[in-house]
Amino acid sequence: MQKLNITITDFPNLEKAQLVRFEGDFDGVAKENLADIEVAVENCPEDCLMIFDFSQLDYLNSFALGQLVTWHNIIEAKKGKVVIVGTNDHVKDIFTVLGVDNIFKTYSTLEEANMDLHQHV
Repeated sequence: MQKLNITITDFPNLEKAQLVRFEGDFDGVAKENLADIEVAVENCPEDCLMIFDFSQLDYLNSFALGQLVTWHNIIEAKKGKVVIVGTNDHVKDIFTVLGVDNIFKTYSTLEEANMDLHQHV
């Protein structure tokens, strides 16, 4: 098991957008590492965009899915949105089986997301 590391930065050239990079395993043990993202979600302004980069995420479980849906709901209530990039096959399978792929817009790469998001600004 690899400890979850999360880094949050402004996303270039998109107003009110933040890039949240997940690295490691996102499970119940990761609970202690979520303070920064919880603050970022709570402080997300109206019409904000959060891009969750899962390209370095090895694993997630039901705890992680619950967190993701909670953050999505908070941001959506502010008329913002959450997109996810770089999901591996394990995460894609979980999203599909549980129907979570209908909640989040996903992109294969950050570059793909960047191009699409800049077109819809």
